[in-house]
Amino acid sequence: MPRLSIADVAAPLLCGLIASLAAAGPSAASTPAATPATAASGNQAEIDRSRYEESRPQKEIPFDPADFDKFVGYYRLGDSDNFAHVYRTGNHYFLQLTAQPAAEFFPESPTEFFMTTVAAQVSFEVGPDGRATGMVIHQNGMPHPLHRVSEAEFQAGSAALAKRVKANTPSPGTRSMVIAYIRDLEHGSQDYDTMTPELAAVARPQLAKSVAVMRKEGTFRSLAFVRVLPNGADAYIATFTGGELLWVIMPLTKEGKVSGVFFRPYPP
Repeated sequence: MPRLSIADVAAPLLCGLIASLAAAGPSAASTPAATPATAASGNQAEIDRSRYEESRPQKEIPFDPADFDKFVGYYRLGDSDNFAHVYRTGNHYFLQLTAQPAAEFFPESPTEFFMTTVAAQVSFEVGPDGRATGMVIHQNGMPHPLHRVSEAEFQAGSAALAKRVKANTPSPGTRSMVIAYIRDLEHGSQDYDTMTPELAAVARPQLAKSVAVMRKEGTFRSLAFVRVLPNGADAYIATFTGGELLWVIMPLTKEGKVSGVFFRPYPP
């Protein structure tokens, strides 16, 4: 069985949530500033505009730390076991995603924040009572909404994830999905209907590059499961006549869709 370290799959901040199909090198995480409708349509001009908005120089505004308390808590990405913990230490504000280190972010408006370690923004949705009901992480031109959950739901989801990581058993459907993607790319195509709209929008413009890297490895021979990663993604090594590719894929959603996947030459 192939050996794989965490360093082998190290990637930008949001890779654990939504990873794009990256044909060469580490995958770039996907995330927002466009609307869900734009994400579904894969409007490249709008995605590019959003990427610019996320990466442009930001200016921190004066902010009362007490006003941040309405955002503090736990948020969940869809029906996955990936969460965000939002908290503050004095007048410093932090976001920690599942299996990733905490990242500090800075206010640019009463409900919007930006990061400096990666081109990403965070916006909070606030209910009539002034308390946050959800948040959206914007990165790589795409929006990723998370809904607020209780600490009990966070603890239960985290426990379920830890149990699956310890069992080291791949999620149902991930193996067959990776094989299907490989077969499609060998023939120069990609089945976007199997992806969430957000992932499909990121994958479409990368098709030619993905096909080129896939074909460079030669004919597909086999796929070996390696391990469940700390964020719940399944890692596989695909062997070809000319080399190997590392594939990382998130568990399928309740609708059977892929929300995150990337591949790259292995070893890098």
